[in-house]
Amino acid sequence: MCRLTATALLLVLVSVLLGYGEWRSFTLSPPLGPHRPSYFGFAAVDAFWDAPNDREVKTNYLDEVAGFTNVAQMSASIPEASLAHRLRRFQQAEVKAILHVEALLFDHLEDPSSPTGTRTVLLPDAQARWDTFLRVNGDLITLDRVAALYLMDEPAWNGLSQLEFSRAVATVNASLPHLPIMMVEAYSALDRMFVPEAIDWVGFDRYGTLDPARDRAWLADIAKVRAALSRKDQKLVLVAETFWLPAYGEMGYPPRSMGEVAYRYFAYATHHPDVIALIGYLWPGGLDAPDQLGARDLPTEVQQVYKRIGAATIDRYVGR
Repeated sequence: MCRLTATALLLVLVSVLLGYGEWRSFTLSPPLGPHRPSYFGFAAVDAFWDAPNDREVKTNYLDEVAGFTNVAQMSASIPEASLAHRLRRFQQAEVKAILHVEALLFDHLEDPSSPTGTRTVLLPDAQARWDTFLRVNGDLITLDRVAALYLMDEPAWNGLSQLEFSRAVATVNASLPHLPIMMVEAYSALDRMFVPEAIDWVGFDRYGTLDPARDRAWLADIAKVRAALSRKDQKLVLVAETFWLPAYGEMGYPPRSMGEVAYRYFAYATHHPDVIALIGYLWPGGLDAPDQLGARDLPTEVQQVYKRIGAATIDRYVGR
């Protein structure tokens, strides 16, 4: 669930081009299974991102997803900043936060040898920053407000050492042992994936996957993730593609096709009880490219699919 580099965007487009035919051959929805994930929501809902492809200044999109989601990404970056108001808004909307705390603990250093151009390291004062954050917000971070602590995005892909990752996980788990800890890894680093035992939710991202159940590369990736788990009760997070790029249209996938894409991720989740959450990347557009559409920018018929997925997940459907 990360911002895509130019190289990653190119790989996404190549994946779409090689993996699928025309949109007209992609419209038969697969049947649902008996399982329902516990959570459905989107990335970058409250993450300090003001989408450039609209005319308003807005960095919190909770009002747009309330009613058909029950989780959303919330980012915390300043140890001294209180989350009281933000968490209160989420609670009133009956949406739990997936609280992204990476900026509190880690730094990203320039590294030309890294495929991302940066290397992630644990901050020297990570423990002190975390202690400050807990003094301000510890009483607020409860299971009725926060679904999971999103500790780190793509640790192996960003060059974080296993030792530093383990130290960060131990720090967070020792102070908030009642809360699930979540990580997401890049598909290109799954061979180096490291999942500490204290991690509870594990995901990966391979964008350009429009039908996971028929995509051999995606299926091989999720098999690697399952093999890397370090506890039998660890759960999976599916990161579904909910953005659209103009090049997709040139390949036969108009914006309206993204509803079918989301449905197919949901269908996969319903056949696999180890999937606890389905998270769409992303809600506001423009994060990875100026002409990128986010989920909020897609046609009404796609929005209706998201609402139906939400209804099936949280047993309520606003606007039916």
